[in-house]
Amino acid sequence: MNKMNQKRVKTLIKDNAIVNKAIELMDMERSNQNNAVQSFYRTAKAMEKADEYLKSKEFKTELKNADVKDYNKKEIVPLIFGVSYVKYARELQVAKLTQKQVNDFVKAVQKDDKMSVSKQGLLSFVKGKKQVKTETPKPTPKQANEGGQEETKEGGKESNVIAELIVKNVRVQIIDNEGVRSVKTDATPQQVKNALSTFKTMIEALPTKVLSK
Repeated sequence: MNKMNQKRVKTLIKDNAIVNKAIELMDMERSNQNNAVQSFYRTAKAMEKADEYLKSKEFKTELKNADVKDYNKKEIVPLIFGVSYVKYARELQVAKLTQKQVNDFVKAVQKDDKMSVSKQGLLSFVKGKKQVKTETPKPTPKQANEGGQEETKEGGKESNVIAELIVKNVRVQIIDNEGVRSVKTDATPQQVKNALSTFKTMIEALPTKVLSK
């Protein structure tokens, strides 16, 4: 697809609520690899709705009106969602699963911590197969710097914890890895949202005080 058509497709899709919701959930998943299996399913369902829109007469008419003549879904998908068409197809496979199948996978993972908590692991489980998770080397802790920020080695690069929130059992860290920021947490997006709300309520409930040295 030529650059002019790429620009036109991006313009068409920019403010589309259905597609933007799918992208938002995908971005949230990328930022936290420990999201619950249920979030995999929610994202896949959102992608399924987005796929229905991309196949709709409405979208095809918009492409035609924008003079996008060489419409190819395998080229447009990476342009819109930032993932390969193969990964996109996997999302649609997950979306076709039932809630019961997803729940059964959650129970199986809880009983066997060696199972891969991933979309591919979920699809393998439904087919009666077991995918074992791949062990990855843990970051080597380094001495904290003067600002109190924890530094680790991830893939040979230093990363800093530039912000941290701990509310009850929820802990969220914002990590800066050579200018690229990411979120590290074991909590689900809903738990993080609840923690932020709780923290805000706790702050607002405190009396205003002027601290003196």
